[in-house]
Amino acid sequence: MDVVLFLGVVANLFFIVGSAFKEPSKTITFSIMGNFTYIVYYIVLGLTGPLINVAIGTLAGLIILKSNCPRRVKQVAIAAASIISLLIIWNFSVTIELYLLIATWCICCAQINKFNYIFYKLAVMMSQSLWIAYCISVGDYAMLATCALIISTNTISLVYNGVGQKYLSKFYCFFKVKST
Repeated sequence: MDVVLFLGVVANLFFIVGSAFKEPSKTITFSIMGNFTYIVYYIVLGLTGPLINVAIGTLAGLIILKSNCPRRVKQVAIAAASIISLLIIWNFSVTIELYLLIATWCICCAQINKFNYIFYKLAVMMSQSLWIAYCISVGDYAMLATCALIISTNTISLVYNGVGQKYLSKFYCFFKVKST
């Protein structure tokens, strides 16, 4: 198996498995491991722009993971998103990169709200939706599949971990036929 393909598969598995957890700290841990794998991936490919963005995101993720102070989490997430945004704007070449800019801020919102399970998962899913649009435009269908799987596992996690079950049970009770 090609080294680049292997690194891509391993990194994607970290993201997909991590998105299945209820605790955002476990999700962030798996995302950080996936980011480290992507750092090696981008070094092998010689892509410095994505390498810098992922490295900044990884550093912010490590700080956020270890912090239990919502104020510090907010400060680090906003600082990291601002730096990544400036790098995207500095290298801005096509309008579609605006999706990456918005996706960066969605992840920032997710990290700021790491203590709110539902909002965290929804913000991650929104960022992945924007990544899907970007992947379609640049023809990166492997990453598109990964983003779709991350959205799927987050959706399943929301339903399986009881958040969706509360709403599904109300829906079921509404349509339940009483037996005589």
